[in-house]
Amino acid sequence: MMKTTPFRNVYQLYRYLWRESPFVTLLIVITTITTGFIPGVELWMIGELVDQVHHWFERQNQETFSPVYLSLSLLIAFMFIRYIFREASELLMEYLSERVLGQLQHQIITKGYEMDLSFYDEEESYNQLQRAKFGLENRLSDLYRNTLSIFEHLVTAGTLLITLILGHWILGPLVLLASVPSLWLKVRRSKDHFEFDYKVLTPIRRQLDYYGQVFTDKGFAKEIRLFQLQQHFIKRWKLYKTQHQKNMLRNEILEIKSSAINEIVLNLLLAIISGIIILLILGKKLSLGAFVVMFQAAIRFQQELETSMGIFRDVYENGMFAQNLFHFLEQPIHKPLNGSHPFPQPIQYGIRFEDVWFRYPNNNKWVLQGVSFEVHPGETISFVGENGSGKTTVMKLLLGLYTPQQGCIYIDNIPLLSFDQNTLREHFSAIFQDYTHFQLPLNENISIGNMKFSDNQERIKEVAVRSGVAEFVDDLEKGYETMLGKAFGGTELSGGQWQKIALARSLMRDVDILILDEPTASLDPRAELLVFEKFAELAKHQTTFLVSHRIGTARLSDRIFVLKDGKLLENGTHDQLIDYKGEYAKLFSIQAAWYKEGGR
Repeated sequence: MMKTTPFRNVYQLYRYLWRESPFVTLLIVITTITTGFIPGVELWMIGELVDQVHHWFERQNQETFSPVYLSLSLLIAFMFIRYIFREASELLMEYLSERVLGQLQHQIITKGYEMDLSFYDEEESYNQLQRAKFGLENRLSDLYRNTLSIFEHLVTAGTLLITLILGHWILGPLVLLASVPSLWLKVRRSKDHFEFDYKVLTPIRRQLDYYGQVFTDKGFAKEIRLFQLQQHFIKRWKLYKTQHQKNMLRNEILEIKSSAINEIVLNLLLAIISGIIILLILGKKLSLGAFVVMFQAAIRFQQELETSMGIFRDVYENGMFAQNLFHFLEQPIHKPLNGSHPFPQPIQYGIRFEDVWFRYPNNNKWVLQGVSFEVHPGETISFVGENGSGKTTVMKLLLGLYTPQQGCIYIDNIPLLSFDQNTLREHFSAIFQDYTHFQLPLNENISIGNMKFSDNQERIKEVAVRSGVAEFVDDLEKGYETMLGKAFGGTELSGGQWQKIALARSLMRDVDILILDEPTASLDPRAELLVFEKFAELAKHQTTFLVSHRIGTARLSDRIFVLKDGKLLENGTHDQLIDYKGEYAKLFSIQAAWYKEGGR
């Protein structure tokens, strides 16, 4: 597991505060120090007030009561000043911490986008991102407030310690001695708690979140009811909930044990300190007011230190969790494509895969094995094959989302790695099987295909007509302004309508290469054929890749590439491959027989 440095993390977070606003940060420090200093002054004023009241009772007929009123007024005034400074400090910290939170959230979002797709393929990477978000959103403001609170309490404890030393030198070392075991125990428990949460609770919490989602997410609702899975998943949920409760109880018992030891040590030393103060009173070395001050200072010092240590533990713990944040932000950004070669316009020689081998992270199985082929400019190519044959992986590699372990991909004889990834993707448009249902207005759902035209309503309506979206716009309450999806109370569309929107998005770009990667898997064969025909018509003069598990649609292509077990077995037109009587002919015959027998 990674090495944690909690105090370095706290320092890093305060650097963000300082960079955000040095002036406000300085104001926060000044108000915090002042707030911490005032309780010590208040305690001296209480002692003075007690002495004045005692003195007045002894000489009632000879002196006025005015000094008592003055001391009482000053005491009240200082209490009010402390309240004002504390509220000002909290207000300033809330303002500044929210700004820092926004800045860090922006960094996480940006970093998450910049990370290579392989980062998300690894479970530990996903856990790391979730811990970073959890550590930021739930702990940042607490860490800032708690750190300032420690500072305030320590300043107060310092004034009280000076007060005790002025009463008798031995009182200072004694109260400090009492704090050592408490501090050690709290630091130790903080580290143990972090390890416990990191190794034990996080995996269980993820399981609980998942099974909770199963019962509350719309996507699971139909199958949970159809297959009557509620009891099955409730048992799973209860299993992990029981594990969570047992682990939490075990941790709480350890907490109580360490707290009990701490309390015994503190109370023993406090009794010794109280005895010394009483001896000083009996020896008439302290006045009645000084006795009150000393006794209260001893008790308050322990309370302030105890509070500081309790908060210190939270700061230490939050500082360790903040390591998740910094560890994620410090991850190197691996760009599969970081070249600077200009993209050829237009493409003259085409696209070439040369002995390409690829496997996904943490997986020893080769998904592609020595794949080689050439595609001429303006050709329409279909990739066919059984599930898992590598069709979608070829598309991902072509888009530069992954880098092959062996071999090379060329566009106009220029290696793909020679292009910048953003420049490359500007010349591609694609619709994937799992295209996104953005919970946005219809016009924005279309325009995000090319944000350069986000305000160009004519362009949006033009591609809406070409893609078929215009056919149902008039049925929507607010036309192109209609909010889509149920997340924000919008209108839910059918699968076919969402598919047309995805097609419209892809048409917002005037690109060189188009990819249609099984976005019609949920449509019936006739509807799918119409979509592919529409796509082929719109993609004239562009290099086009079609991926479908239905063999019939491949007939729309100039050539067909057949993949099996990550290898390119066949390459040719429909008629050529049928005559060849290989894998394609076999797949075509199976599906044709299925349809003849009344299959889908």
